[in-house]
Amino acid sequence: MRAALAVSPREDTWRYLGELQVLRGNTGAALDSLLNVMDTAQAFNEMGVVFMSVKNYGDAREYFGKAIKASAAWFDEAQKNLAQADEHLRKTTG
Repeated sequence: MRAALAVSPREDTWRYLGELQVLRGNTGAALDSLLNVMDTAQAFNEMGVVFMSVKNYGDAREYFGKAIKASAAWFDEAQKNLAQADEHLRKTTG
């Protein structure tokens, strides 16, 4: 993906790279990649969505919380995502 970005830095490629980095556990690199195409709050929300997709609700919750703190503009969407993560956590723990 880095080779593709060197030739043609496309938004979707940055997003895919960021998602892959989240899945590999490299959240710092993922944030750096996503910040090439979105603001901090959106990047945190995106990372939370990736964690939700692999049923890692604890980490998803953390990143939705970061999105909420980073920007009021993302408050509503991140709050909804956070509620979903909390619901999944309740179902899996109790």
